[in-house]
This record gives sequence, C-alpha cells and structure tokens, in this order.
Amino acid sequence: MSSVDDKPLTGVKKRQEIDKARKQLFAWVAIASAAVVVCITVGINIFHQIQYQTKVNGELGKTEKTMKDNVTNSKKVIRSVDKLRTNEALASVNKPDGSNVFQVVLDGMPTSNDAVALSSSIQSKILEPSTGVTIESINVESTGAGDTGEDTGGSASSSPSSNGSFPTAQPISFTVTMAGSFEQINNALKSIEKTIRPIDINSMSIQGTDSKLEVTLSCTTYYTEPVKFKLGEKTVDYEEK
Repeated sequence: MSSVDDKPLTGVKKRQEIDKARKQLFAWVAIASAAVVVCITVGINIFHQIQYQTKVNGELGKTEKTMKDNVTNSKKVIRSVDKLRTNEALASVNKPDGSNVFQVVLDGMPTSNDAVALSSSIQSKILEPSTGVTIESINVESTGAGDTGEDTGGSASSSPSSNGSFPTAQPISFTVTMAGSFEQINNALKSIEKTIRPIDINSMSIQGTDSKLEVTLSCTTYYTEPVKFKLGEKTVDYEEK
C-alpha cells in the first residue's frame, strides 16, 4: 500500500517545487557572481600593488646605483686631490705664509662677488708687498651677481645667476693704476701671472720713463657661485597621470 508522499505530484505541487528550485539556483548564481566580482576586484588591486611596488623598487634601484657611483667617484676625487700635494705648478704660486696647496685651489675661484676683497687682495697680496710698486688707484666694476660689498673706486651691478646644476664663472672687471720703475712694473706683471686666481689683462697703457713708469691695466677676473648638493625626495605616483 503506497503512502501519501509516494503519490504523483499534482500540477500545483510541481510548480511549487520548480519555483523553489529556481529560487535556490538564482541564490547560488548570485553568490557565485558576487564571489567572482570580489575575486576580480581583489586581483586587480593586487596587480596594481605589484605594479606600484615594481615602480618603487625601480626608483630605489636607481638611487642605489647613484650612491654606488658617488662612492666610486669620491675615491677618484680623493686620489686626484692627493696628487695636488706634489703639484709643482701649485707649489710655485704665490700664497700666504702657512697655507697649503689646497688653500691655493680654494682661493683660485672665489664663491662670491668680492669686490672689496679683490681690491684688498690686489693691493696687499699680489702687487705691493713683493714688487715694490705704488698703487695709484683700483676700480672694480663687477658684472656678476652676489655682491658682498662696494669698492670706493668703482661700482657693482648684478646679472642673473647661472641656470642648471653647475654654475658658470661670472666675470669681474677692474682697472688698476700703478707706478714704479721698469723692474718693479715687470715684477708686478710676473706676480699677476703667477697668482692662482685667473686674471686676464685686456689692455695695458704705459707712460713715463724707465725710472718712473705709470701703468694702467684693464683686467677681468672671475668668481663661481658654490654648488649646493642636498638629498632630495621623489614621490612615486600610484597611477600614471
């Protein structure tokens, strides 16, 4: 004898079971779709994170290479500086008592437009002490930026500073009038030639006799603004702009 449950399903019963199965299928499809969306989103984020980290690692690699190159270059600089200790040309240059060849190099290209210091240096270090000439006048007229003072015999004007990583030499024009014998004037010119600071004599006028000459020199010297190195920062964008 068959039970009630074993009876064939009627039309209404079948539709109910089909609707129930359809709802369950839709629920599982929705869950599966949501899981797929979540997986895709997570996968995309992970891919972007990996891509971003690769960019960061690339920049770190460049920084590491730069630092290694700097260490290698610093050793070359040290060797080059050590060679200056025995440089005969530097040893023959006029320099203050007690100073070494490194100070001579630093004095060779000042880092500021030192109009007043230049006048003092020409008078008290380059010409008068060792040559015996008498300085009649010194006029300094700078054409670069970075004035540190004004000379009483001239004027100073500024020009735009150097653009770029390394500054270029800026000219400082000056005229000096000196008096002395032929030998004293000759010694003065030799002293200018031997000084470590680059001085170009543009023109020279001479008047007088061998025993008493008056010479006016129109010259140009230079200075270079200091190079400033500092650690920088670089922001790596998460997304390309």
